[in-house]
Amino acid sequence: MTALEKAMHAPRALGALVGVIDIGSNSVRLVVFEDGVRSPDYVFNEKVICGLGRGMAETGRLNPAAKPAALSALRRFVALARRMEVGELLVIGTAALREADDGPAFRDELSDALGVSVRVVTGREEARLAAEGVLFGWPAAEGVVADLGGASLELAAVKGGKVGAVASVSAGHLGLTEAEAPLTRRALLALGAAAAPFRDHAGRLILVGGAWRALAKAEMARAGYPFHVLQGYEMTPAQAEEACDWAISESVANVKKIAGVSASRVGALVGGARALKRLLADLSPKSVDISAFGVREGVLYERMGERLRRQEPLIAAATAMEARHARKPGFGGELFGWMRPILGGLTADRMRLAEAVCLLHDVNWRAHPDFRVTACFGTVSRANLGGVGHRGRLFLGAAR
Repeated sequence: MTALEKAMHAPRALGALVGVIDIGSNSVRLVVFEDGVRSPDYVFNEKVICGLGRGMAETGRLNPAAKPAALSALRRFVALARRMEVGELLVIGTAALREADDGPAFRDELSDALGVSVRVVTGREEARLAAEGVLFGWPAAEGVVADLGGASLELAAVKGGKVGAVASVSAGHLGLTEAEAPLTRRALLALGAAAAPFRDHAGRLILVGGAWRALAKAEMARAGYPFHVLQGYEMTPAQAEEACDWAISESVANVKKIAGVSASRVGALVGGARALKRLLADLSPKSVDISAFGVREGVLYERMGERLRRQEPLIAAATAMEARHARKPGFGGELFGWMRPILGGLTADRMRLAEAVCLLHDVNWRAHPDFRVTACFGTVSRANLGGVGHRGRLFLGAAR
């Protein structure tokens, strides 16, 4: 075997790694990304439901039963990050740590116990990070980004690759589980007041957060939607409202079964449905879109240099896939250059898809010829790709 053949068949190692730990009001999560690339692979992604913000609206304090669980999960996450030789570990705390009376003390306890600095973001910073997370995966996004957590909801306007107005309100899904509770009524009123300034921006309502992803997953199942990829899933306002009504009125057992969530997550889904119904009424969007990217990707996007930010995420991801999996990395660019003269009539978006097809043309060459078409479609259409919606994904899979 020649040196070139050995290089072509050798596994390609990951580069440097960066980790983000998100200490939320409901869950604690560690995500480890490749560092220094525009469309990084997700090397590790795990969450633990702790419920730090459960009961905080009534008591003003963190859930005492959740503190040991959160500390245990965080110890494990820090140890894992060190074992993976993560170069930089960024730890952020959101609504629970910033709003609870004992939040600052618990943050200091965590910092001392873990040997890491915990950055507690303000509500406006959280809104900006969620919006930048959306731009991380969809630079052309325009509309209002709504990020629902356990204890707060953040809103941000996005247009032209930039984040505009932002707002934060104490109206998370943990406080919206009981329909007639005074806390629920107050949270919905606060949510409506916060949404009012965003009415002129809401052509698209872009949803971020686990409760809304679970609601979208349930709606896919109910509608028989055949393409189970959450990023870029789009609903009409009527479909979204129907999904909310179903989640609120359906039995816990059916919600658990159809949404594919644990019993402990059903309350979050119902609270998310109540919040979304209020936003739909206040903003009157033309479409409702799901983003799989949010605050954690926003933290990564925040530290990216301008050169990386300017890269087109779909092309960057396709280039990385070619580099790892193709027989001869670099040939996709040559193929696209050869084809360009006959593609002159395409729009910029279609030209971008054509380039991605060329880059991805050989990533499944190891599959058996009898199954290669099916394997290629699955690999490409469900890959970790930003900058492309469901129609674009299906086109890439079919064109392959």
